[in-house]
Amino acid sequence: MARRTLIGTLAILFIVSAAGLAAQDTWYNSLGATTNYDSNRYLTGFGISSETGNSAESLENAKKTALADLASKIKVKVDSKARMTTSDFGKENFSSYQSDISSTVNIDLSGIEKYETQYDQKAKRWMALCVLDKSKMRQSLSIVRQENVAKLESLLAEARDWAGKNQLDLLSRTLDNMGVALTELSINLSVDAVLGTPGEIDGILGEYYRKQDEVKALVRSKEILTDADLVADILGAFDWTPWQGAKIAVLPALYKTTEITGAFFFSLKGKLEDALALSADKLVPSSQTEPDLVLVLKGSYYESKDGWRLVYKLNDLTGKKLIGSHDVDLGPRFVKTQKLAFVPPNLQFAAADHDRFVAVIDQPTATDFRAWTEKGSEGVVYTKGEIARFYIQSNRPGYVSLIYHLAGDQRLRVPLIQNWRIDPSQLMQPIKIDMDFEVTPPFGSETAQFFFSPDLIPQYMVKQALIDGTSYDVLAEDYDQFLVRTRGLKAKSTTTNASSLQAECSLSITTMDKLK
Repeated sequence: MARRTLIGTLAILFIVSAAGLAAQDTWYNSLGATTNYDSNRYLTGFGISSETGNSAESLENAKKTALADLASKIKVKVDSKARMTTSDFGKENFSSYQSDISSTVNIDLSGIEKYETQYDQKAKRWMALCVLDKSKMRQSLSIVRQENVAKLESLLAEARDWAGKNQLDLLSRTLDNMGVALTELSINLSVDAVLGTPGEIDGILGEYYRKQDEVKALVRSKEILTDADLVADILGAFDWTPWQGAKIAVLPALYKTTEITGAFFFSLKGKLEDALALSADKLVPSSQTEPDLVLVLKGSYYESKDGWRLVYKLNDLTGKKLIGSHDVDLGPRFVKTQKLAFVPPNLQFAAADHDRFVAVIDQPTATDFRAWTEKGSEGVVYTKGEIARFYIQSNRPGYVSLIYHLAGDQRLRVPLIQNWRIDPSQLMQPIKIDMDFEVTPPFGSETAQFFFSPDLIPQYMVKQALIDGTSYDVLAEDYDQFLVRTRGLKAKSTTTNASSLQAECSLSITTMDKLK
């Protein structure tokens, strides 16, 4: 049964100590799990390549993987920081900040000059380690932040000038540019915070979100009353001319910093794709897993005073930059006419579970374990009758188990897979789980939660439950107690401390009946 950037270019200083490549350096023996670098001062990323027959190409692939690994570690911490940060600058402003962080696609790390590398003669492949000096990166962030603030001040002055001249079309474009600049500042401050600088997120961001809202109040834009109005408004906010014929992934808008979406935003995704394909620029709607993907249009949404505010950001994957930002208010007249839900019926339970799933993010394990679906890992939506397929990847051999959290306020949790074996020959390779899962009721916000251990995972305690007339094995014990027991597992191992190498990840999946 079926049943989630640094925007712009930052000068980031990586340091590599040539003298550090002594015999005792074991980063390549542990596949990046242990290094001689103090984690309080440095962040590291590990990469390994498959043999391509071309040594130079294999080495370059290992470096790219190491850089992507480092970027993903920072992004996970930034997302977690945005979700957990408390704020005193107003609920709506804080929701804007959460949505800006959620709507980013990637963290761009540029300026790397050196890597540590090692060739695995037996496996005939390269390994690479890139090292980030936190202190030097914070210095770089500080310089870029000054530029961000200066740009925002300039745009504010420009916006007020357009408002004074009643040039509302030009004012609207300036506000979109402000959205890009504010996103850059949001992520700059968030990265700075996760690297150890006492954050000024509330003070600095609160000031500029308030100023942005004051200027937005001057714009009397056309009220959005229909889906067609909304699609035209979103697509009209961006200049598509430079991207004619490019592949673009349109993701369903997500609720704040969660991976939860609603039926309305899944429907809107399809309408945006149709409009893009039929436009004069003939963009090619594609999935986020397709090669040669150039653009990603990613949205998030949150409650406003009398409706919803929807934020969309257009990202250039090749140039690793944010192209544009646009937000639109869906007022009460629009909301009342909609027949599709804006959030799943089990949002309250799903959001509470989401906090449990990411509770270990700030204490990452030494294992690089990931999971995704054939539809990607963000904004994943399946409709009734579709088949879900899961993929996993790990930097060490071990065992994987999967618990699927069904929609509904009872939150039944079904162990779908127990102790799926990852062999040494499969390290850092995408592995398709050889089971397909058909989407059936109940529908709503669901989660696939994966657990990894280098040793066999004890069998889960289950009981029989009747779900829509079919009997299933579901988790028998209290979920919070299960997490304590699972995350605190002290498995025995003859080679290493298994508990320190355990890992877990979760995929948020929205399931729904077929749209009519």
